[in-house]
Amino acid sequence: MDENPLSFCSGQSIYTHPALSADGKTMIFASDRPGSVGGTDLFMTQNVKGTWSEPVNVGDAVNSRSNELYPFLDSENNLFFSSNGIQGYGGYDILFVNIKEAPGKNP
Repeated sequence: MDENPLSFCSGQSIYTHPALSADGKTMIFASDRPGSVGGTDLFMTQNVKGTWSEPVNVGDAVNSRSNELYPFLDSENNLFFSSNGIQGYGGYDILFVNIKEAPGKNP
């Protein structure tokens, strides 16, 4: 078992709450790494031949100037997550978006 952080985990940034797609090829996680627009944003990385690609911010259809956390991908690529920066009923509401249809900086 490899117990080392993934290659893109560096510096003093937070890397947390990883969620894998059903096929294991896509991972979405929360981070305050460079490229975040707020507290913690959701980032996407792809597993290409056993190596995870450089993460990309999933875009402003998901991320706000506050915190997005707890991603979950279902078998239809619906991304469920919590945010305290998108208008809702208060606190961390649960939201979803299909990552293949979301506008913004999606890969």
